[in-house]
Amino acid sequence: MATFELHHLSLAPRAQPDLFDREPGKAAWIRRAFSKQRTFEHRGNNFHWVPYGVKATDGAVIGVIERQYPIQHYEAPEDGGKPTSSDIWQGAVVTIDPEHHDDGQKLAFERGTKVGQPLAVLSSLVGAINTLPEAPYIITVKAIWDEQSFQTFARRHGNLLRSITFDFVVPNMFDLSGKLDEKLKQVGEDTGAQHVKLTLESPDGVKADAPEVQSGVAYGAKGQATLTATAMDGDRYTSTDKVRTTRVSSLIGQGMALVALVRDKLDEVLGRNDVIPIAPDRDRDGASRN
Repeated sequence: MATFELHHLSLAPRAQPDLFDREPGKAAWIRRAFSKQRTFEHRGNNFHWVPYGVKATDGAVIGVIERQYPIQHYEAPEDGGKPTSSDIWQGAVVTIDPEHHDDGQKLAFERGTKVGQPLAVLSSLVGAINTLPEAPYIITVKAIWDEQSFQTFARRHGNLLRSITFDFVVPNMFDLSGKLDEKLKQVGEDTGAQHVKLTLESPDGVKADAPEVQSGVAYGAKGQATLTATAMDGDRYTSTDKVRTTRVSSLIGQGMALVALVRDKLDEVLGRNDVIPIAPDRDRDGASRN
């Protein structure tokens, strides 16, 4: 069974010299940015993005993020059978829907590999893309998380929490309703901020079932914000521990067979059918965090 974590890409236009006759659309830039093989650094190690062919105008972007990883083994008997190690290439399949629609600009990252924690690795990759001189947008990646996990946490504490903190991505904040939406958008426009951190805190407790909180939770869970909260008794909630995942049927072997399966079951991989909330952090990918 191959398991994928779900994430969302948000794109914000940046101040740009006249590098283009006209600014490419967001989907076009995602295709362009991920159509080339790229080397990027993550926690002091070289990682590589390798696309498996990207269509110019439609279809998903599919590729693999690779890194070299040491494997402990033994020499052959004729070589003495001594313990040794060799660097081999480990990879994780990534698929992206570049299109801008209600369920678009979504990314699925294969977990359970030795590549590392998906969100951390992805942040380093998009960070490298954002430094390209021709980049017309700043890309932000955030996890898509299980909204109900926060509701369960809040109810367990009587819907009264000491603090609730949202870290919103500003550029795509067009669907929130009410005053919260207007205030956040205004702050972004006035300051040029790409993120707005909002903390609601009180020694007497914050009402977790208030409409403003519920609106932020519903919006953020789509990959538009991360959420952390602390209960009155000190118990903590972190949305990045509740990343949504999808699964596709098990295979004999991996490699290109998995890529073919991803192409055949794209909606399933991108969570357009059933999605499964991942367990708390202790059950997350136990591979190296590099």
